[in-house]
Amino acid sequence: SCPVTALAEGDAVVTARLGTLSAVVKVHVRKKQDVLADPKVGDYFYSDGTWSDGYPAAPIAGKTVIGLVFQTNPDRINETDKKDGYTHGYVACSQLVYNPVVQDGQALDKTVMYSISDSFDIMSGSVLPYVWYGNVDGRNESKLVLEYAQRTSGNYFQFPAFDFAMTDFRVTAPSGTSGWFIPSTGQVWDMLANLCGDEVAAFLKEESRSEVSVSYYYEKTESLSYDPMARFNEWLSLVPESMKEDFYANNSADDIPASGGAAYPYYDRRICDIMTSTVCQYYEGEVTIAAIRIGKLVRKNTFKKVQKEDGYVSLDYDWANYSYVCRPILAF
Repeated sequence: SCPVTALAEGDAVVTARLGTLSAVVKVHVRKKQDVLADPKVGDYFYSDGTWSDGYPAAPIAGKTVIGLVFQTNPDRINETDKKDGYTHGYVACSQLVYNPVVQDGQALDKTVMYSISDSFDIMSGSVLPYVWYGNVDGRNESKLVLEYAQRTSGNYFQFPAFDFAMTDFRVTAPSGTSGWFIPSTGQVWDMLANLCGDEVAAFLKEESRSEVSVSYYYEKTESLSYDPMARFNEWLSLVPESMKEDFYANNSADDIPASGGAAYPYYDRRICDIMTSTVCQYYEGEVTIAAIRIGKLVRKNTFKKVQKEDGYVSLDYDWANYSYVCRPILAF
């Protein structure tokens, strides 16, 4: 035998001779395919199902970014997802779920409701932070919602977030992935802990062990030295505008009076209310869902002049028919 070494991509003719005998073989040399490194938190995820280094690196030219890898720890991948072959982790979409219809020529409101109803029976819930952390079952919860909608009303209209994310989302999920779904409490938890900076991660790590209930009126909050919403958006800062939508403050208000003799008696609220797939509990006869909130509070003096800004993260819950910011995920 005689080894043949390819030097470049293309076609070649190889002729072998032995005495009066000869043989001709045509050889086609393909371009060497790059072997993907294992995915990392922060990697860009592309429409062809590949990934590359994330910020501060730029996306690969000519590819379409559809998300950010936010979890690769096998201990935080749902067992059903792993059984179905999605063992790499989870990707947060670079765009948001919202009603895609422009009404009366107005700009789109990029929030969406879990449900247009406030009274339905899908799943039991919990108000315990450690239970929220342990729940990485968004794909099954999302399927459960759609199955309930189809079974009870024959369509998905009652649950717009799940309809727009899973049956009519404008961002196509690559083959070989789970398709888009609404993330559970634990999956939003991981998204924020891994992409919103160390102080958010530290707060959520502490809460992941907590057995003190989240309260509707007194959410569990932490003040930060930076805006976690801006920190998340930085990961998308080099992605073309047509391929991304930042987290934004859907829950804003100015000149709110502070209570309890605060050093700064007024503040502005700039909060992003992030939806999860997880029903929390029935409160006053209506359904509530678990939410995690990030953003900042702008502190003001008695003359309503800005004095300082505090980053903000909280565990909370609210009505199912409240408008949330919804960033879908996929397993890959």
